[in-house]
Amino acid sequence: MKKNTLKMAAISLAVVTLTACGGGSDDSNPEQAPGPLSKYEGTWSPGCDGENERQTISFTTLANGTKLGMNMQNEFFNQANCTGGIVATGTYGPPQPAATVTYLETVANASVRLPNGQTIQASVDRVSTAGSGASFAYTGSGVQGTTVISGKKYWRIAYGGGSTLINVNDASGTSVGALLLLNGELLELEPITSNYYRVISQQTR
Repeated sequence: MKKNTLKMAAISLAVVTLTACGGGSDDSNPEQAPGPLSKYEGTWSPGCDGENERQTISFTTLANGTKLGMNMQNEFFNQANCTGGIVATGTYGPPQPAATVTYLETVANASVRLPNGQTIQASVDRVSTAGSGASFAYTGSGVQGTTVISGKKYWRIAYGGGSTLINVNDASGTSVGALLLLNGELLELEPITSNYYRVISQQTR
């Protein structure tokens, strides 16, 4: 089986706007309100792909929450449904972070098409994402080396009952998109127009 995964340039973000609360009378050390992207900090995953693969994305707050450092990890399990031991782990190397996400603006009352076909109205954060140029590599007992197909580098990963070829893009290029926090899920959004988006992935902490 051959497939592509972890396409860095596809990342975009959108969410409900935070409202900062002040308090106290000590002006000598005022608390700084969290930036618009602070809400995304943490580790997110869409869960097991139903076969042997699980991907996680981690965000770290930068520049007082106006930027995020982004990294990815990909794990292959020996058995289906992400069970058994982990036979391969893929990560981006230096320079770190693998990509930087920068806040552009909040789009109020944007139309968002959910995976079930329903369209809702929400305030979303438009962002740009720029890769650092880092390369992706796998380690583990299931890694059987690399091969080049049509000019692209593929990793061969073996697991119980089979193997797969994985092409992972370098963390390069730039893109613009959005994300939305909805019912505890982080929704990655693709812009169709300036005020209309569709969900291309769902992830939970």
